[in-house]
Order: sequence, then structure tokens, then C-alpha cells
Amino acid sequence: MVCVLDEIPEPGSQLHLYIEWTGQPKPKHVREYRQWMLGTLQTLCYRWNAKILYALESSPQTTELWEFEPGKPPKLEKTLPVGLP
Repeated sequence: MVCVLDEIPEPGSQLHLYIEWTGQPKPKHVREYRQWMLGTLQTLCYRWNAKILYALESSPQTTELWEFEPGKPPKLEKTLPVGLP
């Protein structure tokens, strides 16, 4: 389950998505979760008509920085060799 406010965050503030896993996620679920997050963030980008930069932990040792812009597909900006705390 994910919850996000319908209003765009204040300028300079961070986007907080509250995600609750049910069950025990396994490595095989990461690809599906990644696609779902990219779709969710693209929807918010269109709804808010705003650019979004999001850090997605794709493994315990890898973080992907994704950029979302209205009218454009999601763009992988950078892959970092570090997990999120």
C-alpha cells in the first residue's frame, strides 16, 4: 500500500511516499516493484505538472536516481553503488 497527498509538496520540500509491504518481499519482486514505482511517480508528475527526482533502491547495494518530467518518459539519471539507509 502506498499513500501520498494529492497536492504537490511545497517548493524545496521532499516528496514522501509511505509504503507498507505486506508479507516478505523477495528479490524476484524487485522488478515488478520498480515498474510499479516508476508508473506511480510518472502519474504524480503528470497530475502535479511538476518535475520529480526520485531515489529508488533497486538492491541493498544499488540506488537509481530517476527524473520525471511532464510529457517525457522516466529517465534514469544515475546508478549509485550504495543502498539507502
